[in-house]
Amino acid sequence: MMERSVELPDILTACSGRRIENSQDWERFRRPELLNLFTGCIYGYCPFPVPWAVSYERIGVIRQGSWGRREQLVLHLPGFSFPLALYLPEGRGPFKVVVYLRLTNERETVIPLNRILQRGYAVLLLWVEDVAPDVPDTFEKGIFKSLSGKRGRKDCGAMGAWSYALSRVMDYIEQDERLLAAKSVLAGFSRGGKCALWTAAADQRFALCAAFHSGCTGAGLSRWGSKNKETVKEITQKFPYWFCEAYGAYGEKEEYLPVDQHMLLALIAPRFLYLAGSLEDPWANPESELESAWLASEAYALYGLWGLKLPEELKEGKLYKEGRIGCYIHKGVHEMTEMEWELLLDFADEKFLFQ
Repeated sequence: MMERSVELPDILTACSGRRIENSQDWERFRRPELLNLFTGCIYGYCPFPVPWAVSYERIGVIRQGSWGRREQLVLHLPGFSFPLALYLPEGRGPFKVVVYLRLTNERETVIPLNRILQRGYAVLLLWVEDVAPDVPDTFEKGIFKSLSGKRGRKDCGAMGAWSYALSRVMDYIEQDERLLAAKSVLAGFSRGGKCALWTAAADQRFALCAAFHSGCTGAGLSRWGSKNKETVKEITQKFPYWFCEAYGAYGEKEEYLPVDQHMLLALIAPRFLYLAGSLEDPWANPESELESAWLASEAYALYGLWGLKLPEELKEGKLYKEGRIGCYIHKGVHEMTEMEWELLLDFADEKFLFQ
């Protein structure tokens, strides 16, 4: 689609050299192979136990504007508990549900809550600080305090802990009869978008993943050679505690990575994916996010589905949504907009209608 200065690893060629030609071989061989590579090289192995079921308690209910109510929950895991805010629209349900990973400096109102409720979606907000604080000494805080022993070179960092917690949120959704796991949207902005993509790639229960301005180690290609974009070296030097320690070895050596981020997006196939980015946000590299989504479409084709369907001439500020991947690239800077959310809900409504 766009001219690249380097070759990218092929989504459909297994490490053995075997060519993947159908969805059965993808599910049986290539998908687990790619998951293992992303885990060992970038996001890290999760040391936290996966419970048979999540227990929870409801500790408060208040009104939320004119469109619903807010419930304060606490989810209990082996050795650790964390709070969770649930917003429910008017009515009895069951409701489609948006799960949003809230960053350290984001308020709950960072997303258009009332508008989402008005459109019939419940909302679950998980704050990163309640799981693993977004600070260099995170391994001495939060959920990491429940561990004993030394952290391994390929053990996960804060992003892996947030991802683990998001999967426990899905455990809760499956227990709450008011919520529809089959019509769930997992969303995040910037580093939250990176985490949403990794979580959706690993946890196939999320029906749609929405990543806003996710950039490097999100939807953006690591090998993409544009100016002013964030690189593996920069992200691992500034935020080494997000990932496994092994990832730092690929700084300025991205060509040795056995994966690139188009493969991460491919792991979401055949489910739905929505990407939003801004043209005046070169750090997040929106052009390479579009290329990444285009290349990930190969995995969707194995299921007989369109991934990203694009015209010959692209227009900025237009949502491309004909396939299972929706992309919206527009003028703007590194921030979410209400229009990005409105178009996400349009995309989800359309795709969920026929699901």
